[in-house]
Amino acid sequence: MAPPAGIPEDVWSAATPLLTMLLDQLPPHHADRLVEGWPLLTKARDFCWQLTALTGTNPRARRPVHLWSPDTLVEALTFVPLEGVDHPERALYRRIVNLAEGRDAVPPLEDPRRRAAEAWAPPPGPVGDAIAALAEGLAMPTLGHIA
Repeated sequence: MAPPAGIPEDVWSAATPLLTMLLDQLPPHHADRLVEGWPLLTKARDFCWQLTALTGTNPRARRPVHLWSPDTLVEALTFVPLEGVDHPERALYRRIVNLAEGRDAVPPLEDPRRRAAEAWAPPPGPVGDAIAALAEGLAMPTLGHIA
């Protein structure tokens, strides 16, 4: 994998072994897709930065509150298989951002952020009235229909 544009050499040197570990843990077809998609991944630099910051190997980042060992971090990123994922590189980036923000790499299925809203309420005022009329025309449920 080529270093992303704008990444300092010392950060790339720290990221390379972690990326190799990650590629080794992925199924071959996903590893190939990651390598192919890497030059197109706009967040590749940030991915390397987060990967090395979370493990404490980034010489330019502050130490995180929770320091991950490289093995544990790679396991957290790959614990939920990427089967059926069209862009594994994007999914892995989302997972590392979740970890950096102190959340699970993959939110649990019962996570309310993953559930579709059962109903919605239009905003108040004339704009809300127009949106409600449009929703009614499209047969979308509103709180008024539910009550």
